[in-house]
This record gives sequence, C-alpha cells and structure tokens, in this order.
Amino acid sequence: MRLSVIIPTYEREAILQRSLEALVKALEGIDAEVLVVNDSANRLRGLQANEKISIIQNRGKGAATARNFGASLAKGSLLLFLDDDIIVQPRSIYRLFELHAAHPRSAFNFFWYFPEDLTRELPRTSFGRYLLHYKINSQVSRLIDKDVVGKELVSDYGVSSYFFSIERDLFLETGGYDESIPHAGVEDIILSKKLRRLGIPMFLSVKDVVYHNESDRLDLWQVMERYRRASVTMNAAVRSGHGEFERKFSVFKKLGYSVFLPFRKPVYRLSRLVPNLPVLDPLYFKWVNLLLGLSSYQGYRESK
Repeated sequence: MRLSVIIPTYEREAILQRSLEALVKALEGIDAEVLVVNDSANRLRGLQANEKISIIQNRGKGAATARNFGASLAKGSLLLFLDDDIIVQPRSIYRLFELHAAHPRSAFNFFWYFPEDLTRELPRTSFGRYLLHYKINSQVSRLIDKDVVGKELVSDYGVSSYFFSIERDLFLETGGYDESIPHAGVEDIILSKKLRRLGIPMFLSVKDVVYHNESDRLDLWQVMERYRRASVTMNAAVRSGHGEFERKFSVFKKLGYSVFLPFRKPVYRLSRLVPNLPVLDPLYFKWVNLLLGLSSYQGYRESK
C-alpha cells in the first residue's frame, strides 16, 4: 500500500521545515510521496530537497481546497492529511499501516500534545499558564466526556485534519472537504458527517502521539483573531445550510459584549500591562476569557 501525505501550508516555512524533517525520517523504507500544497503567493525556497517531497502551488484558495487538490493528485491508495505544524514520531507511519490493516475502511486520528520544548516554555508567561490551566496544550480537554480508560481507540469522535488518514477511494467517495466555507474550522465536522452517512468508522488512537508545534501562534492577539474568524466561518456554514453551526448568545452576553466590543483593542493592550506574576493569574485568565468572548461576538456580528 502506497502512502500519500498531503500538507497544506501558508507562510510558515520554518514550522513546516521542522515538520518535514521528522516526517522524512519516519518515511524511511516506506513507499510514500509527500505533497506540500502551498497556499501562499510566496514560493517555498528554503526547504531542503528530498526525492519524496513535491511542492504544489495553490495560491490563496484555503486549506479545504488545498487538501482536495492534493488528494486529486495523490498516487497512493492511503492518504494522510497532515497540518504543517505536526511533528510525527519515528514510528508514527508504521503504526498507521498497522491500524489500517487491522481496521480496513476506517479513518484515524492520532492524539496530539504540544512538543516538549514548547510545553516547558509555557509556565514562563501569563498566557502560557492560561493555556496550561485550560489544557489547551493537548487534546485532553476534548476527551473529558469520553470513556477512554484502558482503551487504545476511541470511536464516535469525528475526524480532525491535523493528522487524518483514510483510504483514498473512501475519501473520494465522500466528495472531499467542503470548499464553500471561508477560513478553516468547520470543514472537519462537515466531513465527519459525510463519513458517518457512509458508515465509515472514525477512530482516535489515544496511545499514538504526534506533536502540535504552535510555537509561532501563541500570541493572545493571534488567538483572538482565530476566535473572530471561527465565528465568521460558522455564520458562513449556516448560510450554506449547516444550521447546527448557528451561534447563540444569551441576551445578557449580547448586551455585555455590545458594550465592550468598541474597546476590544484597548482592553487587549491593557492585558499586556498585567505583570507576569502567577498570583495575578486568576484575574488575567478572566481578562483573556472576556477578550476571547468579545472576539467571537465580533466575528458573529460582522458576518451576520
């Protein structure tokens, strides 16, 4: 079985390079190709050459389109969709083949954590401690309501594209990712619905770990903007007929957010003045939650 790895990327060459270095090592002795789909107008000129890696231009069309485009060019019978910030382990690919051999006609995710070097840095900043407090440095928070004790595979989970493998024929049968929605955020959920309708099992392999290297995206303002774009994306999904993504804000929250919304940037600037002291973390965490809520509401308002 030949493997095609599809990696959409946009303006993250240093992050991508680290991911590719780990991937190339994991692919040693394996019949595989790597399709890097570059969504930026800027060429990827600094990547180290490798016979298994092809770079494809897909300027400004978004992650969903990039993944579909890569799949249309793939020659392998097994597809692995990989985000550009995912660092695989040496045996990740071998484990993938083992899982597909044991569970044919299935889709798989691996569990993710932040890399160890990044995790060590988090306690040094207020926002890093916020991420640790809410367990945003791993998938643990998403498994709180799942019975995972003693299990290697968790089913009925849905798929996420950071590390997502599926047989090529099955992926094409779904029709691929929905390209009509701006930004990333809901295309995985829509694809999961398609997989369920086709009766394709989806598994999260809890004991197989990859590393999610978001070292370039741990700025509070960047996270606020991601929350804003997520609301824009959800509204677009609702307009496309996916009513389950409709955002609902209570009257109290609408009133409160409407009052604070004009001051989102000043409130953010004030948050940067909070001393980096653990004793102030409870106050800082509430401040961050307010900013993230405001950002979600702004995206909701501007795209209605």
